[in-house]
This record gives sequence, structure tokens and C-alpha cells, in this order.
Amino acid sequence: MSDDDSGELTGEEWRQWMADRLATKAGKARSPRQGRPAARPPSTPDAAAQLEADAVLAEHERPRTRGDCAGGPRPCPWAGCRYHLYLDVSHAGTIKLSFPDIEPWDLEHSCALDLADDGGMTLEAVAETVNVTRERVRQIEDRGKRLLRDVARRLL
Repeated sequence: MSDDDSGELTGEEWRQWMADRLATKAGKARSPRQGRPAARPPSTPDAAAQLEADAVLAEHERPRTRGDCAGGPRPCPWAGCRYHLYLDVSHAGTIKLSFPDIEPWDLEHSCALDLADDGGMTLEAVAETVNVTRERVRQIEDRGKRLLRDVARRLL
């Protein structure tokens, strides 16, 4: 964690945290001199398979519920999570980087659920957080209200 002990990780701390977790899960020993495992290019099929296994292990560590990620590091390292603000995945499966000029660990807010826990926000604040215009936020809010109204009518 950083020196201010706020729970926020810097970019380098985030990289180190993720490398530690992958090394621990893969059972690799850490080099005390460098503080990270020796990097070898995947020159053999076994090395490539090990890299793929590391990725699978990292996927299994991904939080499954809100309770699993509540005590996790911030900014959240799981950019593939549906609540992460760095990526926007459409229903068709297309991926859009919400902040193409910023790295995931440099985001001020990384999780939509954290923002929801903080309470209401103005349209301007939401627009800045998700990198869209204020008008687009208003349109999405109106559509959500319409959908909720339709569901309520069907239930009555």
C-alpha cells in the first residue's frame, strides 16, 4: 500500500500487487534481490502453457460478489469486471475504452459500485466519471426511469 495508507495503490504498487498474486497462485518463488520473479520469454510450449495457466489462475481470483471485492485494493485491478469504469462492453460484445488516454490504475474512481455506495451524484459528476456528455447521462437516466415505470405497471 502507499505511504498515506488510504487504500489507494499507485501504478507501480498495483503492478507489484498483481505480480505477487500471480506468483503466489502459480507457486513461483519470489526473487529477494529483485522483488519479482525472473521474466523469461515463452520460448517453449511449456512456457507458453505456464503463462496461460497463470492467466487462468488470475481469472479464478476475480471477485464473484460485492462482498468479495469490498476489502480489495483500490483502484480495482479487475478491469474486466462489469462494474469497472475503464472498459465499456456492449451487449453485442464490443469493447470501448472509456478513458483511452489513462491507464486503469490512474483512474480516480475505478468501480461503479463504490460510487453507488457514496450516494447520489450530479449529472455533471456522473458524466465526468464515465467520460460521456451530460446530455448522454440524462438520456440514460430517462431510459432507466421509463424501464422501471414499465416494470411497475406490469406488476400492478
